[in-house]
Amino acid sequence: MVRFGCWLTVFGVGFLILDLTGCHPVALSWADDQRPGIGVVCTLLGLVIVVGDLIMDKFSDDGEP
Repeated sequence: MVRFGCWLTVFGVGFLILDLTGCHPVALSWADDQRPGIGVVCTLLGLVIVVGDLIMDKFSDDGEP
């Protein structure tokens, strides 16, 4: 789950960087207007998944300290 969260965060930051630099790839032309929003949502969702998984691993009942 941490890998998925990391990839979401990378894609989200990538969307934000593309928007800040003004780069408009043809493959992402469908998301020109929504690119900052998609970047923020992906980044936050990825970070929530990573932190949530780390917290769940910390408090799991495996019997290990």
